[in-house]
Amino acid sequence: MSLIAALCTFLALVAVSFEQDTRDSTPISPCPNVFMYEPPGSEQGRWYGVVNLSTDSTLHSLWLNIVLDNKADILGNWIGDVSTQDNKDFKIENADMQINPGPAVAVRFFVQFNPLNKTPRLQAIRLNGREICNANTPQPAINERPDLSENRPSQRPNNGIELNTKPVHSPPRESPRPVYPRPGSEPSPSNIPSQSSNQDLHRPNDYVLTTLRPDRTRKPVSTPPRDTEYWDGPAVIVLPAPDKTNSKSPGGQAQCGKVVLNPIPLVVNGTPTLEGQWPWQIALYQTQTVDNKYICGGTLVSHKHVITAAHCVTKKSSQLVVDKNTLTVYLGKHNLRTSVDGVQIRFVGNIIVHPDYNATTFSRDVAILELRESVTYSDWVRPACLWPDNETSLKNVIGKKGSVVGWGFDETGVATEELSLVEMPVVSQETCIRSYSEFFVRFTSEYTYCAGYRDGHFNEQTGVRESTSVCNGDSGGGMVFRMGGTWYLRGLVSLSVARQNEYRCDPSHYVIFTDLAKFLPWIYQNVYDF
Repeated sequence: MSLIAALCTFLALVAVSFEQDTRDSTPISPCPNVFMYEPPGSEQGRWYGVVNLSTDSTLHSLWLNIVLDNKADILGNWIGDVSTQDNKDFKIENADMQINPGPAVAVRFFVQFNPLNKTPRLQAIRLNGREICNANTPQPAINERPDLSENRPSQRPNNGIELNTKPVHSPPRESPRPVYPRPGSEPSPSNIPSQSSNQDLHRPNDYVLTTLRPDRTRKPVSTPPRDTEYWDGPAVIVLPAPDKTNSKSPGGQAQCGKVVLNPIPLVVNGTPTLEGQWPWQIALYQTQTVDNKYICGGTLVSHKHVITAAHCVTKKSSQLVVDKNTLTVYLGKHNLRTSVDGVQIRFVGNIIVHPDYNATTFSRDVAILELRESVTYSDWVRPACLWPDNETSLKNVIGKKGSVVGWGFDETGVATEELSLVEMPVVSQETCIRSYSEFFVRFTSEYTYCAGYRDGHFNEQTGVRESTSVCNGDSGGGMVFRMGGTWYLRGLVSLSVARQNEYRCDPSHYVIFTDLAKFLPWIYQNVYDF
């Protein structure tokens, strides 16, 4: 028995010695043109690395995922908040950082771990959802490294008090998998309780030491607007209870209206929807005081233009547009709570509201958002085609079902995180007005049309009568029709009837859509870069 014990002790010492030798040498990077390990120092249970970030187009915010092959206690950095759900995939966020095309920007971080455990090493890196490094597909080495002397601290922060600043880091967490909350709703590290560490957490604003100085745009000083100035969801009106075609697009839209389907279906409310099935659908977020929240949908129609409802981008009961700097457009998104590859984020450079928009009657409820930067067309992001200008008569779509998708609230008031699809038949103006004349005679015109089922729709597969109406939160989303294998944008969600004494839509009534076919000349005047 003593011989066996001695042999086990010897093997354990060999393993410890091998692990120590490995830690004392500089590991080989799987992606030397993107990431490099720094030579190890005297600190136990900690290593440093540098990520070189480059981009072909300007990034107006940063979320950087550092994925490790084993759990770590802390990932620290000098540029933003850090969050993690599994202590392997760490997310660094800085909404104010701007990265421009040109020389790579060096971002330094460190990983702290228990020296008695296996050293966690880099597995993957994602920049704003795009994977730029993966250890399973290593990249060839390069001969040159960027000069980091101007971009990083002159000395390492250590466990002492030589420096007056601390890096931002995340506490250990245990969770089956990471799920990222909606933009603006994720708690800062100072609000995340630590499960196995008593180390204090600090907000990024507490620090002055940075690896990279964010390019901040100076915002005008103003009094924060009151919440009541903003539209919170769709326009709903509360009333008393009652006693073969071709698109003529300037420059052509060669990539519009086409879908490259993902083979993995996702079922929402009994209707199968697919990631990438509605690549023109956008999610419009607005910063309201301290919150960044989803407010409306919209439709991408060119590299730089989104069509949405005017009431989504104007203050309540006013033609006055909101501050464009408070708006953010998310493209390629399927679930509002998660961040996945393929999602693109753009800020708004200009808000163009139809000059005849009436905030009282919601007549001509249409606006165009011009993005600061062009989007990149992909399987998840591409435009819908504008409606053919030789098919503008409403008679061409009466009785036909249009498709509407959105992330709104259902008739019970529950928010839908996944992109939901409803198909709604267009009805004649006469049918719409007769259904509830007190309401529809006031808000319909030659610039609108109605669609939906008054009493729900019978699902033959489930045997249940379901609501098939768009509801709160779907404003601005488009209604599209498929013609000849191509999807064309006909209308956008504008107005609905509210339930009695509730600020919530009533799905038993028709929904009013802005008829975009009546605005094609105006749209063509303001939309380009197809």
